[in-house]
Amino acid sequence: MNQQQGREAKIVGRRYLFHAPGITYAVTTIVLILGAINGQNNFLFALFGLATGGLVISGFLSGANLMGIRVTRLQSLEARVGERATLRYRITNVNRWFPACALLIEELTLRRAGTPRLGSIIGFVAHIPPGESVVVEAGADCLSRGLASLSRFRVTSTFPFGLTRKSVLLEEPDQVVVYPVHAQLRTDPVQAAAGERLSQSRAMPSRHGDEF
Repeated sequence: MNQQQGREAKIVGRRYLFHAPGITYAVTTIVLILGAINGQNNFLFALFGLATGGLVISGFLSGANLMGIRVTRLQSLEARVGERATLRYRITNVNRWFPACALLIEELTLRRAGTPRLGSIIGFVAHIPPGESVVVEAGADCLSRGLASLSRFRVTSTFPFGLTRKSVLLEEPDQVVVYPVHAQLRTDPVQAAAGERLSQSRAMPSRHGDEF
């Protein structure tokens, strides 16, 4: 990774993502208004109003939740094949009033040349107060030795009701070096060979005496 403490990632996109709970909620809301219109039922109209209000509030809060975050990918710890590499991110919430909650960080672009180096990289942070920063750690399986290139990653949140999924797409090119397996050297053959050579050297006469 970068030898410094990292650079702030550039925001390249924001969007809402569809997911099953949100789609189910929207379909239920449509069914409520259709039933209220057909039956002229005041109770169904009230339920439709509550459902619509929940959808609007969820969309507003989820947008404010991610609007003020800034992310910096920091220097990683040592990565070695067969172990877990640790990637770190500093997330700063520059909002003055709104906290950032339930943020999921996911690396999207693991540019690989041939053999994959790292597995999926996902991190999570529950809460960041306004005007504060936290450091989030994300683990990744080291699959093979070599250079793993990172580029784009995404921060998503379904806060507060899980109905809408807001995402921020960020980009910061970086690299992680995955080292080979740290193998243990067998000492028995080495010690046996060393003992045999030592006994042979003692059996040979020395012209320099015992001190040599």
